[in-house]
Amino acid sequence: NTGKKAFSGKLTSQDQPANDESASDEMDSSLWKGFGEAFQWFYDSFLSIVRNVTAASVTVLYLRKGDCLELKTAESETEGSYAPAAVHEGSLIDYVIQANGIVREGTLPPGSVLSGVDDVEIRSFVGVPLIIENKIAGVLAAGSQAQDNFSEEDEDLLSRCGQVICQVMSVYHRAWRREIQETLLKTIVEMEQALKPAEDESQAFNIFIKFLRRLFVFDRCVL
Repeated sequence: NTGKKAFSGKLTSQDQPANDESASDEMDSSLWKGFGEAFQWFYDSFLSIVRNVTAASVTVLYLRKGDCLELKTAESETEGSYAPAAVHEGSLIDYVIQANGIVREGTLPPGSVLSGVDDVEIRSFVGVPLIIENKIAGVLAAGSQAQDNFSEEDEDLLSRCGQVICQVMSVYHRAWRREIQETLLKTIVEMEQALKPAEDESQAFNIFIKFLRRLFVFDRCVL
């Protein structure tokens, strides 16, 4: 992991993106799908970079959901697709939670895997807790099929990457809440306009259901 230098130069005028508002508006309307998908893209891309830099076989991000941590996204050399999975007690990720600090293991027993990533056996591991407001909000972890793959430099790198993710998460939650508020306000205003010509309760209720489905997923609604 040596010999890597951070870019510290400045953009030249040729590097600057064109200031084309019409193109920007067109891109926003055609590609923007909300902060949820935007930050999912960030997490996926970020994990891919971390895996390449650390020469890991797999990198995983776990985030808190309720009272436990759950696999948010994973990047592995097998290019597998991983569904959300809860961190089980006694796992390597649970070890990071209990230690409340960085954990590095150089010689793991055969058959060791990370929670939710069963197709990649690892023999070495490093994990860092993501701490926001003195609470563990998640864990950033990397595993390798080779023993003693991770060094103190990798610990420092993952720790710094964890700090970046924590900052991004804070921004994301503020932006996400704002997005929800704007969606609610827009929906309420449009619903009020749609309800004005309603002639009876049945028609009004059907209009109400139409707009409610924009906000919630449900099977039935009863008045």
